[in-house]
Amino acid sequence: MDDVISYLKDNIRYYRSKINISQQKLAEMCDVSTYYISEIEQGKKYPSLKTLIKFANVFNIPVYMLLINPTEKKSYEIERFSTDLSNEISEVIKKLKSKY
Repeated sequence: MDDVISYLKDNIRYYRSKINISQQKLAEMCDVSTYYISEIEQGKKYPSLKTLIKFANVFNIPVYMLLINPTEKKSYEIERFSTDLSNEISEVIKKLKSKY
């Protein structure tokens, strides 16, 4: 359980910095206090499931990504990137086919 708490606090900080928002902005977006975000990132407080879902929505990730080992999330990000790229390529091909 301690590992999950460590992952959670590190992942929230990681994803918040990845989208370049402050603790205050994240707090506003999730309807919680800045103090609460700070306490979570320090491992002193634990968010409710409802708040975890809000975080995941802000970060545009599945909730479980906040709870897993940071090394495991890299494979998800690579998979997501390749899926997004594949979808974009498919769209370009469809557009080209419709023009020619």
